[in-house]
Amino acid sequence: MQDLEQNNKSDFVIEKIKERPINKKKLLRRTVITATMAVMFGLIACFTFLILEPVISNWLYPKEEPPQVVVFPEDEEEMVPEQMLSDNLEDEGISVPIIDRKKKQEIQAAMEYYQWDVDDYSKMYATLGEFAKDLQEYMVTVTAREDHQDWLDKTDSKKTQVSGVVVGNNGRELLILTSYSSIKDADALSVKFYDGYKLDAEIKQKHSSSDIAIVSVLISSMGDRIDQVRIAPLGSSGVESYLTTPIIAVGKSMEEEDVIQYGTIISHKKEVSLVDANFELLMTDIHGSTGGTGFLFNLKGQVVGMIPGKKPSTEVKDMVMAYEIGDLKRLISRLSNGYDIPYAGIIGTMVSEEIHEEDQVPLGIYVKSVTMNSPAMKAGIQPGDVVVAVNDKSINSFRDYFNLLAELESGATIRLKVMRFSVNDFRELEFNIVLDEAK
Repeated sequence: MQDLEQNNKSDFVIEKIKERPINKKKLLRRTVITATMAVMFGLIACFTFLILEPVISNWLYPKEEPPQVVVFPEDEEEMVPEQMLSDNLEDEGISVPIIDRKKKQEIQAAMEYYQWDVDDYSKMYATLGEFAKDLQEYMVTVTAREDHQDWLDKTDSKKTQVSGVVVGNNGRELLILTSYSSIKDADALSVKFYDGYKLDAEIKQKHSSSDIAIVSVLISSMGDRIDQVRIAPLGSSGVESYLTTPIIAVGKSMEEEDVIQYGTIISHKKEVSLVDANFELLMTDIHGSTGGTGFLFNLKGQVVGMIPGKKPSTEVKDMVMAYEIGDLKRLISRLSNGYDIPYAGIIGTMVSEEIHEEDQVPLGIYVKSVTMNSPAMKAGIQPGDVVVAVNDKSINSFRDYFNLLAELESGATIRLKVMRFSVNDFRELEFNIVLDEAK
């Protein structure tokens, strides 16, 4: 029995499993191969990412082309209409080609023998009317919507409309010149073109002191209509050539939409003193309203004046007045390209030759006042000072002063050379002014 049990026990095989010894060489070889493959895969992935990432990004998020710089042509000398028939052009230093002399003689002979009648007068105004209708294609109506909530949380909207004129296209936006005071509080802006087409808009840049703003409309939202939009050319600053010649006021000069009026510029002697800028004010014989806006065009179809929404103080009431466009060109150019306008805070006027000779006041900008807490006040500029140079450049007109500022950025430091009256004579002083951004 015992033997049987022993035999049964011996039937079971007891096996001990031993771990295979590690082959260090083989393990090292596999580790090296794995690491090499990982490095190669990483390099291939990086290379593929560098190649495809710009393509995929441009496909998913196409980059917009940077806006083009909008450039307005410099002023050119204008020939006064009376000069065209003058016999003394060469005496005035103006060369006249022989063919022009012949044309002038023909015009003079025709005018001497032609008898004008009512039909001619009627035809002239009919032609002028057709020309004025063409000018409206430059114009837009900018609508500002202001939203107000009452104590019942009910929203009430107020709409204000102001004239605008298309002045540029930077490839991304259509640029519109308009009055800032009428749209500054808008919660939403829209633009209606001459054919009634409406689009959303926004303020690109503004200069509150001169009441000027550039409103932009995305070209991508216009489709093929962009080809129908006409950009208004800006005239020169040869104001003398506009005196007593016909001009056309287009816009909302009577606070009514699409108003066209005819008249003449009767004076340009008045100067409007603003902060860091003085503009010539064109006085016309056209009747207007206090809240009217719009633009003056000459018979070449050029904008020669802007009727501001914020009217300058003057003794003449209910007559259309406009800023001379030549004074605004540098400002319009800066705003159209998205730049701010540096701010010093000086309000003044140019010292005339007469005052210079009679009172021995130096030629330059006579400082009438300095705005409170402005960079000029902080630097020490005082009323009564005469600014004769900016950054060592002589100042011959207020336009020179403004154009020098417009070439700089806010935060820049300018050096003003000033003549200040002390005891019995003027003494020279210099001030460094850190320009701020105009509000």
